Amino acid sequence: MLCGFQLESGETLDVDSTAPHPPPSKKKRKNGKVNTGTKKEIRIREEHTGKERSLRGAGTLQLAGGTILFLSGVLSMFADFKPNGAEDLPEGIKLIGAIIAALGFLSALVGWGIRRLKSWSRLPFILLNLFGLLGFPVGTIISGYCLYLILGENGKYLLSTEYGKIVERTQGVKAKTSILVWLILAALVGFVLPAAAAVMSR
Repeated sequence: MLCGFQLESGETLDVDSTAPHPPPSKKKRKNGKVNTGTKKEIRIREEHTGKERSLRGAGTLQLAGGTILFLSGVLSMFADFKPNGAEDLPEGIKLIGAIIAALGFLSALVGWGIRRLKSWSRLPFILLNLFGLLGFPVGTIISGYCLYLILGENGKYLLSTEYGKIVERTQGVKAKTSILVWLILAALVGFVLPAAAAVMSR
């Protein structure tokens, strides 16, 4: 459809009203991803990046610890360990291994949920780390730190549905895992792999 507009010079300017409108401007892009949230949501996300990094790091440790625990349980179920000349692996050890493997799987799942800031992972994360306080001294320190992060107002907010929606709309803002977490993971792997190799070589 052509619409006419009268100019001050007396000329008529025809405008095609059916012509496509220019594409909307792109949202702010960071880290190869587009932020579709408002400026307020981006500001909220950036203000919580440090706290989010710490909580995701705790989730990474939980995920790694759970994975190690799961593999340890599976290994104890099938390892060629026969005390006192027994012909078969004692049923008690198999049962304990199965329990350890199940606990490790649950712990890894919860750690994944914390890393993804899933609200359902908060309560089991608290319960698992209350249990982890018994692992003196390393487990006590790590679990105590995890409880400190999750029980505060920031931990509650970061795992809320409201903040989850903000995260979905601010994908360009990233909270990278801290170097300390990677160092702890490296120490865990450096300890577990030789121990697992020693058990399998028996």
